[in-house]
Amino acid sequence: MPRHRFKVGIVGLTPARGWALRAHIPALRALSETFEIVGVANTSRASAEEAAAATGLPRAFASVGELIASPEIDIVSITVKVPHHSVIAKAAISAGKHIYCEWPLGNGLAEAEESHEHKADQLVEQNLPQTVRQSEDETAKRNFVLRYVQPGLAGLMDGSVSTLAPIFAAAFATGKPHEAFLVGMAASVGAGISMGFAEALSDDGSLTGRGTPWARGGITGAMTTLGGLGHTLPFLIDNFRTALTLAIAVVVLELGIISWIRWKYMDTTLWSAAIQVAFGGALVFAIGILIGTS
Repeated sequence: MPRHRFKVGIVGLTPARGWALRAHIPALRALSETFEIVGVANTSRASAEEAAAATGLPRAFASVGELIASPEIDIVSITVKVPHHSVIAKAAISAGKHIYCEWPLGNGLAEAEESHEHKADQLVEQNLPQTVRQSEDETAKRNFVLRYVQPGLAGLMDGSVSTLAPIFAAAFATGKPHEAFLVGMAASVGAGISMGFAEALSDDGSLTGRGTPWARGGITGAMTTLGGLGHTLPFLIDNFRTALTLAIAVVVLELGIISWIRWKYMDTTLWSAAIQVAFGGALVFAIGILIGTS
């Protein structure tokens, strides 16, 4: 049974000098039972035709891209200058070709590692079973939700909902936007600090895999403060009615964002998430108004 011969295309063949002429072609021809040099691509078709004629190669490609895309080519031999190694190597890898590249693979360690990672990603894509890939994707999503989304959502919900009562109670009790703003600032910052420490100290992540406790605490605290400040800042406006209207609009927006996050990451239907969040927000909002007007 005849052996399979790998068909090689050379990129960067100078007929008068260079490593391709002195090393690659002689080595490949010495192993002609395994390798067959099909053609060459240079910076132009004319240059490739000149190189092919001078070295007895059967084909000159119009461009490097044409050589890489050709079904005739199994291996791309890269003999251009170092700054061009990485881009050609990655293009060949993406096209499913093997590469044989002069040292170094890239222009510096970072570029060489990038080419290695590109090939590794392609091998994973080609060879990893779909069930394993799906399991890894699900694990990555779960870790993202546990470490970032859940702490952030908890903070946003607390900041957006729990601060409603004191802010709107102060607003309706005094009728003064500035007073409501001060209460809102105190409630938002205080709740942010409290929620941040509560999240950080509740779970060190070693058993649950929820990541670094202080990172989670920082996310929760920041989102709690942000959630409270959203409907606090409108009370910087001197006109009470305008400030109140804008604050209510911000609350509606915040509750909509919370509902969307729960639908996107928590497998909750959007309708169910909206009803739950709206009910909680309306309840706290009503309590704030009742206290403020009593």
